[in-house]
Amino acid sequence: MNEFGNFVRLIAMSKKIVLIIIPLLFIGASVLFYIGYSKRNLTGPITVFATALYNNAPVFLDDTLVGNTPYKGQKDISGPLKIAVKGQNSKFETQISPSPGTEVSIKRDLGIDPQFSSGQLVWLEKSSSKNPTVMVISKPSGATVKLDGVEVGQTPTTLGTKDILVPNKDYKIEVFKEGFEDQAISISPKKGYLVNASLDLFLLPQERPAQEATSPETSLFKSYIFESKILFGKVATPLWINALDYFSKTRKVVLPAFDFFVDGHGDFYKQSGEKVDLDQVELTKKEGEKYLIGVFQESGQKVEEKAETTLNLVFNKTERATSETPSLQTPSKKATVKETGTDFGLNVRKGAGSGFEKIGTIKVGTVVDILDEQNGFAKIAYEGKEGWVSLSYLQKN
Repeated sequence: MNEFGNFVRLIAMSKKIVLIIIPLLFIGASVLFYIGYSKRNLTGPITVFATALYNNAPVFLDDTLVGNTPYKGQKDISGPLKIAVKGQNSKFETQISPSPGTEVSIKRDLGIDPQFSSGQLVWLEKSSSKNPTVMVISKPSGATVKLDGVEVGQTPTTLGTKDILVPNKDYKIEVFKEGFEDQAISISPKKGYLVNASLDLFLLPQERPAQEATSPETSLFKSYIFESKILFGKVATPLWINALDYFSKTRKVVLPAFDFFVDGHGDFYKQSGEKVDLDQVELTKKEGEKYLIGVFQESGQKVEEKAETTLNLVFNKTERATSETPSLQTPSKKATVKETGTDFGLNVRKGAGSGFEKIGTIKVGTVVDILDEQNGFAKIAYEGKEGWVSLSYLQKN
């Protein structure tokens, strides 16, 4: 009887154990499934976005032409991905390893040369870190990095290893370096992923607005200085000239309409960047305005010695040419200066307008030759000189 009772108790106990173990096994299996699911790798193709500023450019993935910018497309990958965006004068090429199922974003300014171009590239890689991280790199390196306005280091640098980044929150990253155009980008870090942000900086053809030169002084020319310690002696002047033109047009920077350029070596150039032999320079005096010359040099507002020598040669040559060339204009009529209501008489100016520089005065009653008439002003010849005066104070004979 005792043995039968023990058997019954054993059966009852076994049922209780089974009832306890089965839920535990189910819970354990669920936990393992969740861990496996949460750490799974994303699958499927990557999505590529490519944009080229100021122009359109062909996009290549793994050496295959897939379209032109602006481009959006998908690509199945099983290893590193080759990307190229090719402009007329420069191109961008790289190889990255994005995780399947993620996005790759490319934004490029394909300028006139690899040095005078810039861009952004962002892609994601699966990370072993529990916290989201961001790697910021730049070309050139050593650029200062700001995260939401706070300096956090210099490139290359990893964000998220010390300061915890909030997953899926938008952050603004700024990268800047002296002598280069700043770059800014928005990123949204993901848990379990490394966000790679690669930023190429545009080499500035002018570090600060052009300054009017303090020397040499002349009535025919006005010189403006473009200074750059980075560019001087390292970038050919024609490329510098073309970069300045490209930068002013694409960034809407208003510059004077330069006629010529001269560099710190004393070489003379046209607007196109073509070098000019001084013996071939032929200039005539501009009526009422000056020739504008851009001067490229390392630093300083005073024109460097070799450039100043070249400018003086051009100035002297122009002065001789204009003084030795007889005027093709002939007097059309005579006129007498009328009463002006001033003690000095009538102002004589460089051009046909009251805004032009005053170069002399003529007494009331003086007889002059009228050579030309524009905008209510008359170009006159008097005492072996020429200038412009208001027509309202002339009595034609």
